[in-house]
Amino acid sequence: MTYCYLFEARSIQHYLFRTGKLRDVVAASERLDRLIDSSEHSVLYQVLQATQLRHDLLPEHPDPDPQVRFFRCKGGAFYASSDDEETLQTLRDSWTLTFAQLYPGLEYCDALAQGESVAHAKQAALYLLAQARNFQPASLPVATTLCARAQRTGSLAVKLRHEELVDLPSWYNEQAYNHWDLRDKDGALQARFKPTGELLDTKLVEKIAFPLDLESEFPLTPRATADDPESERELHMDIALLHIDGNGMGQVLQDLDKALSDADDGVYCSAFRDFSEAMAIATQQAAQQATLWLTRRVLSEQAENSELTELLLPMRPLVLGGDDVTLLCRADLALEYTAQFCAAFEQTSRVALKPTYEVIKAANAESTFSGKLTASAGVLIQKVKHPFTHSHEMTEQLCKQAKALTKQANGTAALAFVQVSNTVSDGLDTFRARHLSCTVGEDVLHTSLGAYLLSEYGSYPTLKALNALFDLLAQECTPMTLSKWREVLTYLGMGDLAEVQRVIYRDFALNGDKAQQQKLAQAFAQLSARDKEPQESWHWQGEHGWVTPLSDLMVLEKLNRLSVKSVLAKQQPEVS
Repeated sequence: MTYCYLFEARSIQHYLFRTGKLRDVVAASERLDRLIDSSEHSVLYQVLQATQLRHDLLPEHPDPDPQVRFFRCKGGAFYASSDDEETLQTLRDSWTLTFAQLYPGLEYCDALAQGESVAHAKQAALYLLAQARNFQPASLPVATTLCARAQRTGSLAVKLRHEELVDLPSWYNEQAYNHWDLRDKDGALQARFKPTGELLDTKLVEKIAFPLDLESEFPLTPRATADDPESERELHMDIALLHIDGNGMGQVLQDLDKALSDADDGVYCSAFRDFSEAMAIATQQAAQQATLWLTRRVLSEQAENSELTELLLPMRPLVLGGDDVTLLCRADLALEYTAQFCAAFEQTSRVALKPTYEVIKAANAESTFSGKLTASAGVLIQKVKHPFTHSHEMTEQLCKQAKALTKQANGTAALAFVQVSNTVSDGLDTFRARHLSCTVGEDVLHTSLGAYLLSEYGSYPTLKALNALFDLLAQECTPMTLSKWREVLTYLGMGDLAEVQRVIYRDFALNGDKAQQQKLAQAFAQLSARDKEPQESWHWQGEHGWVTPLSDLMVLEKLNRLSVKSVLAKQQPEVS
């Protein structure tokens, strides 16, 4: 008989952003990065050493006769098998006790099951794990009626930090922040985002640093001068929260499970362990390549011949585990960073998953697995002063919306983004209904397409086509400029379709260049896949009602105004 023990940490994003303070987020992300990993620095390794169980957690130095065999140990989860139930029970007891002490308030679920093989035991444990998600253990410590509460979270207060009551997780974050000297030194998570010496000059890599204070240290676009109006100063206070998640990993795991249905336990565990390690490598390499692009972009914005003692990148890594990535980024670079990551992930996953692909294809030549994975993302743009307590939830919802489009487009990478002006408190559906939809007559018009593919597939809208349309509308010779389309959005919000039609037909009449009008209609058609008259091409009937990309274009205009080149060009004195 074989036994399997499965453990998964849950609601990690909520745990990270529970206080909304970057200092706590950074420390919590570094602590979580050390939770589960196949290295001597992980908490899991320390627990195994304390229990004196023989194991194969370290790939470089596995025990020749392990009591505990791991076939997943990345991304806040681990799966372990053993021939002895008591061994796994010892691991379970020691691990959950340590976890509750070091990460209070972080949800988890676990399950222990048996079967004739590792595959059968895992399936039984997965069934119990799904049930365990509905029965969360009590989160300790529990605050009673008369207890003081932490001001930021409402949980039981345990310490007074800088004249502020904080709960136990925040106090642990403070200790970790000081113990690891995160103010002056790179954490393990940051180091994995940095480009390697093979991609970038080693001396330059050593100068790369990441900000810790959003308002005073984060390198946003050049700030406006004190003489500029308040609205102009606020223009340069936007930041983006990115959440990127891999696509199709569940299907690959199912295919791999079927391919190894008759394999012995050793081969089964080894194949799944290799897949887990390969996914971690592919994600890290993609993050490094995207950060390399960002580094080169920042260097291109530096003054010529300027000597750099430190290269402070406009991003802050928060999560890098399994196929998940979360980070903060300068708003005008967020969409391109995401596109760079997704493109790199397709290449790195193809290389890293080659052994897995060969195993699956050898067992089932008709498998739909192409040997690579894609990733989809959600990007939320907001003011840097606004709390991130609820922002991460909307970012995850945006990612889910992008993944829904990916599923329709046969796995093609996708991106969904929104820009919010006020603090986020509602879900994405409510936000879109309030701010990105309007009633015109008896119809509802959605002013955002929701999500865009990052490469072409069928007739689905792509980010490339949206950017091309934006570039066209930014030209002076276009029949209607972006300012006119903003006026159209205003009238749509008022439900005045007659005025919308008047503005559009008037501007098209004033610009009698038929070639430019047709060019604009073709640009809209790249998004709608419909041939319409130029004056009517800006909106069309979608799957869920009438749609138009006008709000998405306004976001691109905002990001363009935020860009360093745009700001510097504005600050240059006019030459007579």
